[in-house]
Amino acid sequence: FLPNAITGNNLHLAGALELDFTLGKEKDLGSLNIVLDTIPSHGVIILHSLRKEVKRKAIKNKNLISFSHLKPGKYSFSILIDSNENGTWDTGDIFKNRPAERMLWFNQTSTVRANWEVETTLNIKNKLE
Repeated sequence: FLPNAITGNNLHLAGALELDFTLGKEKDLGSLNIVLDTIPSHGVIILHSLRKEVKRKAIKNKNLISFSHLKPGKYSFSILIDSNENGTWDTGDIFKNRPAERMLWFNQTSTVRANWEVETTLNIKNKLE
């Protein structure tokens, strides 16, 4: 990117920006299919690798969520019960008597391997009660 090509709310990037990335082959990546035992209303499933968010998808009336083009490794999961459907976790409001949106965390992990399609099941029914 050329200097001054990127601007923000408060300042602009004055210097040049260089990105270094490597394109991989599709066979070097894997897929993960997550089967849910129940479908939460207004849910967003979040995929984590090494405790960092990798991808997220809204759960839209389906109990099978697929993530493709994942680097090989271990992945964990969380589900946001997104009451206001804005796609992000919101804190509560003590003055409006509104609790924070619920997050369901899972200790379970799945290992994705290159050129493999892995399926795992998340039991969320008990966590919603």
